[in-house]
Amino acid sequence: MTGWLHDVWSRILNRLFTARRWHACGGYNNAKLFPSTFYWSQLSSLKSSQQQRSITVCEGDLNGFGALRLDHLIRWVEETEYEFLRSRQLSVSLTDERGQFGFPRLDLQLEVLHWPAINNQLFVQLTLEQVTFKKLRYVFAVDERLEDGESRAIARGSYSAACCRFPSGEFPYPILIPDWVLERLT
Repeated sequence: MTGWLHDVWSRILNRLFTARRWHACGGYNNAKLFPSTFYWSQLSSLKSSQQQRSITVCEGDLNGFGALRLDHLIRWVEETEYEFLRSRQLSVSLTDERGQFGFPRLDLQLEVLHWPAINNQLFVQLTLEQVTFKKLRYVFAVDERLEDGESRAIARGSYSAACCRFPSGEFPYPILIPDWVLERLT
């Protein structure tokens, strides 16, 4: 998407999410306007949290032209996120007393710098860069180890995930990240 079109869609989606949040809470009077004190103390002291995994490039990971399939690259990053969350006793889909909620993707920026060959070892490193009241922001790097011991950048990128409630039969709507989830992330 071009810059201005992305900006327009971001504003529209932001307004829809905000309107849905207030409606779901029963209006402004019942909405949680000021987060608990946990948010204020913990968000400023977020430690950089990382997860790393290695992958061997197989023939099925390449397209007919010998280039890495982007859907496989994105899947590897998502699998690394799942490992990161599992290491903190979390998941992308969680349940509490009010029902099911989770962290669907909002956006993804990806820059492919080089194409790896078959049987090369790749390392995916995922870092939780930012936690806000409703969103998580990850950055990731995919590197390849070369024969001389050096590493070469394959891809760099980032993505955001929003904390959303998933009521049955309705559209998801954003919610504040629960305190117990924040405690496990930080």
